[in-house]
Amino acid sequence: MLVILLLLVTACTSKTEETTTSTIAVPATTTTTRPAVLTGVGIEDGTITLAALLPLTGTLESFGRSALEGHEVYWAYVNDTLGGVGGSYVVEVLPLDTGYDEEAARSLWAANETETLAVSSVLGSPITAAVLEEVGNDPVPLAAGSQAAGWSNSPNIVLDLAIPTYRDQIAGAIVAGGTEEPVLPTDPPLGLIYQIGAFGDDCAAGFDQATDRLAPGEAVSAGHAAGTTDFADLLGLMRGAGVDTLFVCSSTQALLRIVATLDLIDYSPTVVASSQSYDASIPAALGDQAGEEAGLELLSDLYLVGSLPSFEGGSPGMKLLRDNFTSYYSRLPEDVINPWFFLGYTCL
Repeated sequence: MLVILLLLVTACTSKTEETTTSTIAVPATTTTTRPAVLTGVGIEDGTITLAALLPLTGTLESFGRSALEGHEVYWAYVNDTLGGVGGSYVVEVLPLDTGYDEEAARSLWAANETETLAVSSVLGSPITAAVLEEVGNDPVPLAAGSQAAGWSNSPNIVLDLAIPTYRDQIAGAIVAGGTEEPVLPTDPPLGLIYQIGAFGDDCAAGFDQATDRLAPGEAVSAGHAAGTTDFADLLGLMRGAGVDTLFVCSSTQALLRIVATLDLIDYSPTVVASSQSYDASIPAALGDQAGEEAGLELLSDLYLVGSLPSFEGGSPGMKLLRDNFTSYYSRLPEDVINPWFFLGYTCL
């Protein structure tokens, strides 16, 4: 205000007049007071409580428990090494078993919303949608239960940016597949088989985005319902269109059946699958009585996009993950580190 006043005085004074100014002494020392931190729902007695809505029973139990393990390793690091959030607030994770049931997820959130600050881990788009509807207009941060780019439209949703969205996995593979190392063959005609729903629809959006300038007939996509077991017709459609590079965004079970059917009908396109479509059990299942090596042979033309970084990678983030894993976990990495653990570790 003093500077502005002086400028005004100077501007309003003729050149023949003299002006005088005074100097205000600045105190030699200042005192800084740490601002108070607002506390409320989910923050009490120096503890932040976060909910983890995961399937800890049922058919997806192994995925949910892997995500919870990743969560526990990360927050152990925050609490023990960093002294908590901001060096002051320890984090307590509240595991809530959804059983991958939407109504169970709604009930669990309703019963615990007054005790938790945010939902820091969810598994599955249906569960995310159910909890988001239950949260309503409340400003509650909610970790996305999948890598679907569409979740970014919600002000509540926090995307996990450690792995590309499904849309960007497919679009990126098409646009840069033939130019980056390692080279990924993406020769048209290109095809996409995807599971209808948030996961597959996001892949389809990336496919359409990356192929919109191709000539007619050089990009073919087809969706299938969840639980589909017969892929002969869809693969016949792709072969009839001359598809040389086939993208797959489906469940692990669907990818397994697609690869097995390709072998049965003697059709050998390059297959590019979203990393969420693959599971380490696929080679053994494909090989059946002939063993895992036979299954790996059938996967010789399979590429994965959007995979998690190598556990032995040299990036600072993976080095920190290795250090934290060694410090806070006793099992061997090969028994624990999988995409679900990584998503749990990198979630909100």
